[in-house]
Amino acid sequence: MKDLVLGFKLLRYGYKLKTNVMMLGLFTAIGLLTEISSHGTNMIGGFYFMLTGMFAYQMIIYMNASDYVQSSAMKRKLEVGMPVIVSTVVYLVMLTILVAEKYILIRMYPENTAQYQDTLFMIIMILFGAMIFCGVCYKYFVASFIVFMVLIMTCMSTANYWLADHHISEYVSSAFVKLAILGYAAIIVGGVIEYLLSSLLYRKQLSELAMSGLSKSMK
Repeated sequence: MKDLVLGFKLLRYGYKLKTNVMMLGLFTAIGLLTEISSHGTNMIGGFYFMLTGMFAYQMIIYMNASDYVQSSAMKRKLEVGMPVIVSTVVYLVMLTILVAEKYILIRMYPENTAQYQDTLFMIIMILFGAMIFCGVCYKYFVASFIVFMVLIMTCMSTANYWLADHHISEYVSSAFVKLAILGYAAIIVGGVIEYLLSSLLYRKQLSELAMSGLSKSMK
């Protein structure tokens, strides 16, 4: 709990805080507009909401570009523990908002229930993959990015092909409730995997490409 509180406090000292906040606001606005215009049937809107956790992870991990952090006793926590803890909590909060929104939309537009459940399932699967990607990308950016994109495109094309003729609700009773539970479970398991990967790769150097030249500007 102390690490979680400290992690949120440290966000204000994140690299290019204003830029990150502006980008976060932009993505949230795009997500909101997409959700409104599509009545929640477009997966992109909900996924943009969930990107908030990735911004939190990135802002904390970027602190490791500083020589001061590299030589401090907080180095491991700032590189392994805090980014995972803070981003996981943010993901859980954003998922709660997303699930509440989907529930309201189901009540308003019951004819779209199957689509809402399908898009929620897709968002959860992509988010799970994104969390694992974050556990690796700051050490092996190029390789992890290529693998991540190939897997995501393969999974999305397969899922889109399958969902074109089928719906989750055809195979799972009380699908919405079970998808919500799946979402929370996926985030927690994803956070654990993310932490384990970060721990295993802790002694590897941070990727200069992933850090985008921050090591020079923050020394």
